[in-house]
Amino acid sequence: MHSFISLVITVIELTVSTAHDEFGGHSREFRSIHEPLDWDLMATNHRHIRSVIRPDNSSFSTPDAKISEFIYSHREAKELLVNNMEQLLNDSWVYMSIRIKSFRSLKEKLARKNYTLTQIRDTIGLRLTLQTTSEVKKVKQLLDTNSTNKDFTIHEIRCYGICDMDMKYTSNGYRRVHLLVKITKFDKWAEIQIGTPFCNAWADWTHDLFYKGKFSNQNETISHEYAVRVADYFYKLDLMRDGMVSCPNRLAEANAMEELGIEAYEELYKPKSLCFYWTDIF
Repeated sequence: MHSFISLVITVIELTVSTAHDEFGGHSREFRSIHEPLDWDLMATNHRHIRSVIRPDNSSFSTPDAKISEFIYSHREAKELLVNNMEQLLNDSWVYMSIRIKSFRSLKEKLARKNYTLTQIRDTIGLRLTLQTTSEVKKVKQLLDTNSTNKDFTIHEIRCYGICDMDMKYTSNGYRRVHLLVKITKFDKWAEIQIGTPFCNAWADWTHDLFYKGKFSNQNETISHEYAVRVADYFYKLDLMRDGMVSCPNRLAEANAMEELGIEAYEELYKPKSLCFYWTDIF
């Protein structure tokens, strides 16, 4: 077990009107924290990337070897972050998935944003999926306030329409909470995304169509208006989940592992009780 460092956390809470430029990444880029990551695959340029032009019209110049080294340098930080989260969220039924930004994705972002490697803060992406928005808020509050059991500091909290405020979602329909954190021991950055299965479903669909698809053109007004209506539909579904009937004590206090059996219990990521759970969080 890692030794924890008591840290003072500086938090900037923002209400934003537009979503993350990559909608937090598609779910297909994420995998369970229990699955092994192929760092060699992610850190290698497997396909020739043609000369990329920065916004200032200068040639892209970050050497491939530097990009690969930068990706590899996040291995220990990733392990420490995951270990911290597993311990902090031990009492929460949450599906944790992770992605490491690939060589190609990183190189394209450096060029598109006119960034240097020191400006990249989402090489590690950790996604926490919970059953309801109420649970999302509880986990956000837990991470925000629990400053004595972390090896990371929270530098920024971005509330994309899911915190305790009037805004239901951003102007384009995006909903999640993003935490920008620094793993202090290794001086590495990570982005933690917290949301519900409905947040994931909407974001995956719009990622394919409006971020990387042919409908990304801002002139697609009707399509974009439809996307916001779909976001409102998922928002209402989340409200319905938050209104789930109270669970009786007999189910709430039952031993889930004994009742389900070890195999089903593990497959369901160790539910805390026999109260109803939605398997679409996986």
